[in-house]
Amino acid sequence: MKDVAAKVKKFLQSERRELHVKLGVFEGFDLLKASGGIEITRALAEEMQAAGIRVSDGAPHLVEGANNRRIKIEGEPTKKVQGFRVKPSSFKDERFQSLALEINTTVFDEFGEELAILPVQVFGTTALQISGIDADIPANASEEKRQSQILTQFRTPRTTLEAPSGMDAESIIRPSQQSDFGLEVLLKSGNSLSPREARLAERRRAFIDLHRGEEYVVRLHNNANFEVAVELTIDGVNVFQLAENAALKGSKVIIAPNRTAVVPGWFRNLSESNQFKIGAYQESVAKEQMAPLADVGTITATFRA
Repeated sequence: MKDVAAKVKKFLQSERRELHVKLGVFEGFDLLKASGGIEITRALAEEMQAAGIRVSDGAPHLVEGANNRRIKIEGEPTKKVQGFRVKPSSFKDERFQSLALEINTTVFDEFGEELAILPVQVFGTTALQISGIDADIPANASEEKRQSQILTQFRTPRTTLEAPSGMDAESIIRPSQQSDFGLEVLLKSGNSLSPREARLAERRRAFIDLHRGEEYVVRLHNNANFEVAVELTIDGVNVFQLAENAALKGSKVIIAPNRTAVVPGWFRNLSESNQFKIGAYQESVAKEQMAPLADVGTITATFRA
């Protein structure tokens, strides 16, 4: 997103235009059915402001992204992969293949006239987070091995569901049957919690049906014999983003070996959090982070040793 912000700034300066923009909708990738556009918008807003570009609703320029349907595999000849168009690498000395998402950014003036289209690519774990692709990557793998595993699991997803001990409903989502890591959504009713059953759709995408007004918590599973740090995002927004202490924003959830951790909501301070709720509060969080809400939301947990 830093590259996008730099390109937008350079363009506006070259046209002698005010460095002031409004961020519109950034579409996710239709075939992936993920709300990755929210993460794109949030990250871009941060980078725009860091680059000295003012971001607000009353701006004379609109920046948005559409037609984000292209997934590239860098370092591979052009061909089709699972319905996505794949292009050859733009890096001649690339030593190995890697997954990349191409994001198109369009700049409009105050009259809705298109001024420029600025494409950019994102790679690796950022691409995974935006797209919602599940992947189980060995902690000590080399970058080449990591990218190879990401591509393999993109082509042939291995997401599996598991029922908690003593229960019938499969509510724990894992990126593969062998994975030590999992995510579970539990519905909150008063002081009680009940797992919400997950289901696998096409390409083994995991979905959980949640309805407006429902409150929930997220339970993270670590079956490994080592401690892990987990970055948890709801529609691309880190659950620590609303922390009163700015130094805690972007923090991770620490889970001891062979343990679980329940994340009750948006962290505010050590004694208070705001509940995860489908509807009003979730929408206000997305709005505060300058992120339009999508019909299909994404909960992403990134586990790191």
